[in-house]
Amino acid sequence: MDRLFWGYLKSRVYYCNPQTLLDLKDSIPREIANIPHAMLRQAVLSTTSRCNAYLAVMAPMWKTFDLNKDILLSDTCCHQ
Repeated sequence: MDRLFWGYLKSRVYYCNPQTLLDLKDSIPREIANIPHAMLRQAVLSTTSRCNAYLAVMAPMWKTFDLNKDILLSDTCCHQ
């Protein structure tokens, strides 16, 4: 998801400086439950926006990609 979102979550999980693995495991779901809804919504919208931008650029390439041909070409080019 969004890097800002993960950075925020990590900072919240480690805020109380968990001393044991059990402390860390307890902290993660607690902090996930406390994430503001607006932040979750923004993270989802940001991810959706980036996916749509990626698809807009990559979709034309996928339409011209011939899987069988490209695999055969890549296999033969290594056996000069």
